[in-house]
Amino acid sequence: MGNWNRVGFCNLYSTIQNQIMRWLILLLSTSAHAGPYVELGIGSKFGACDCQRLENPVGLVSAGYDFRNGIRLDVEHRSSLVQKDYGTNLVSIKYRYEFRKR
Repeated sequence: MGNWNRVGFCNLYSTIQNQIMRWLILLLSTSAHAGPYVELGIGSKFGACDCQRLENPVGLVSAGYDFRNGIRLDVEHRSSLVQKDYGTNLVSIKYRYEFRKR
């Protein structure tokens, strides 16, 4: 560890912000998926909808379940980050086709 201390490696993660960034990078890098895909689906709005007033920037929350055959069931909520609105709620079923390298 003596060599790492000389180049300042141990001091790199001394702040809380750097520690949080380090853990986020580690968590996101293990769940990353690389490769092109096409996704097709159908959905329906539910609940209160303020679709016409949705202004940028928009926040998105999504939860779902992936089935083994490429089909996915999602529930999404989108709303404006700058205005108070009800947002848009959407439930959808999608099929994902992934292009694989041969």
